[in-house]
Amino acid sequence: MNRRQFLTVSTAAIATPLLSQCSRPGSPRQHLTSQDGLLELDLTAQTQARRLAGQRATVMTYNGQTPGPILEAKAGDTVRLTLHNLLDQPTNLHYHGLHISPGIDNVFREVPIGDSYTYEFQIPGDHPAVTGWYHPHYHLNVAPQVFGGLAGPLLIRGDLDEIPEIQAAEEAILVLQDFGLNSAGVPPTPHPL
Repeated sequence: MNRRQFLTVSTAAIATPLLSQCSRPGSPRQHLTSQDGLLELDLTAQTQARRLAGQRATVMTYNGQTPGPILEAKAGDTVRLTLHNLLDQPTNLHYHGLHISPGIDNVFREVPIGDSYTYEFQIPGDHPAVTGWYHPHYHLNVAPQVFGGLAGPLLIRGDLDEIPEIQAAEEAILVLQDFGLNSAGVPPTPHPL
C-alpha cells in the first residue's frame, strides 16, 4: 500500500464513524450562540459510553457530546463558561485560536476532580473572524483527554461574516476526531513525547 492509498483508507476509516455520529437521529449537535453580547453556558466534562462504528466505546464528552458543543460568539462579546469536572482526573480549558491574555487562558489552571471553575473574558473588539477550538490543556493530561474525546469547535464571527454573499451561503461544520479504540472500546493512552 502506498502513502496515498494509506491516507485515503485512514481518512475514510476515521470519518465514517464520526459522520455517522453527527447525523444520528434524535441527537442534534448542541450549538450555542452568544445573545446580546454574552455567550454563557455550563460545560460538563465526563466519561460516557457511546457507540462508535458499531462498537461500544467509553469516551470523554462535553455535555454528553463528542465532539463538544459548537460555541459561537462575535468580536467584542463576553464569554462566561463554567466548566464542571466529572472526570476522574484534573482538567481545564484552553481556547485555541483566540487572541486573549495568557492570564485568562491559563494552561496551568487546575479544575480538580468534582470541582467547577468559571472562565469569564471579553473577546477583543478587533478580533479577527476565526474557526478555533476549545480543549483541555492540563499538564500531563492533555493528550489522554484530547484523544479521549474532549474538544469542540469555537467560532468567532467578524466583519467577513457581514458580507451578504457569506451570510447567504449554507454553512457546515465538520469536526474529525480519531478514536483508535482498543479491544475494550477505550482510546489507548497516548505515550508522552
